[in-house]
Amino acid sequence: MRLETEDGPAVEEPTGEQIREALSGLTGRADSFAILTRRDRPLEYLQTAGENHQFVVEYHEGRNHCRAEADVLPLEKVAALFEAYNRGDEAWRDMAAWQDVTKETSGSAWVKVLILAAALALVAAILYVSFTR
Repeated sequence: MRLETEDGPAVEEPTGEQIREALSGLTGRADSFAILTRRDRPLEYLQTAGENHQFVVEYHEGRNHCRAEADVLPLEKVAALFEAYNRGDEAWRDMAAWQDVTKETSGSAWVKVLILAAALALVAAILYVSFTR
């Protein structure tokens, strides 16, 4: 496993204590995040972001992307999830109710691309008309 935060270098094979310390250090900053990635499968990870001991938690496996159904989870719950995930203990899956948000996350990117493409086509058409007159 590999633990990363916005604050510094990644920690390879983090201990439970290192995970708790990293998560505790996230509190109080709106841009705080931590990601625990399976080194042998980089598209599989557990991540969290939040502030003031309240965090949103998500996991990603291949093309599946899920978010904890609770709007925010307390630090202790997030630490327990991260520690179980780090140990390879599948119990983390039952520590929270998960909502599949794969379509939300992948679909929104395509919508943005389509809107950008339409805007560029409109600009190109306006420029074409203005320069051909």
